[in-house]
Order: sequence, then C-alpha cells, then structure tokens
Amino acid sequence: MHVKIQNFILLCISVLFYASFGVKQLLFLFLCIMITFIGAVIGEKYNKKYILLALTANISLLVVMKYLPFFYANIDALFKNGGGG
Repeated sequence: MHVKIQNFILLCISVLFYASFGVKQLLFLFLCIMITFIGAVIGEKYNKKYILLALTANISLLVVMKYLPFFYANIDALFKNGGGG
C-alpha cells in the first residue's frame, strides 16, 4: 500500500478514536495536527527552527491538557481546607 494512503487511513482512524471521547478531545487533535502540519511546511521551506517550534507547541499543549486539571484540583482543595494551616 502506498505510504500516503497508509498515513491517510491512520489519520482517519485516529480522528474516529478521538471523536469517541468527545468534541473537546477532537478539537485538541485537530489543533495538534494543524500546528504540526504548518510547522513542517514552513520548516521545510524556510528554516528548520519552525519544526522545533511546532514540536515545542505540541508538547506544551500536552502538558497543559494533562496537568492543568491536576493543578486546579489542588488549588481548589487548598482553599476549601482553609489554606492547609
């Protein structure tokens, strides 16, 4: 099978998988896809630094999506318990 067809099938399956978890996750996937695509196109045409910038943006999004609820929960618990002191 041609590589472009394989990549397209993988993309479609990934979109369906993320869609099964809800719209928020699907929007997150599309945002990551667009950042990666734009970074790769600009990076290939102008400067490789844009590829690194796209990678950094994707990792930053992952950290925010994964750990922001954790920080919110801890801050909320801290204020509900009267500051812990």
